[in-house]
Amino acid sequence: MSGKSWYCYVIAQGRNTIRGYRQGNLNAVKASVEELVLRLNERRLGKRYPGYQHASAQGKPGNRK
Repeated sequence: MSGKSWYCYVIAQGRNTIRGYRQGNLNAVKASVEELVLRLNERRLGKRYPGYQHASAQGKPGNRK
């Protein structure tokens, strides 16, 4: 990969593994990966709990109850 300051990250749960690469300073990469993990966990909860509504969908028209 071209450029400087590339970081490799691995997110694992059980046998599932996501390996990714981000460019930037370490603090920005950490923040980005932490946000990714939060979103993945939200998606997983949505599959487990049918009544769960994703926070980003709550304000959209047609999604309010």
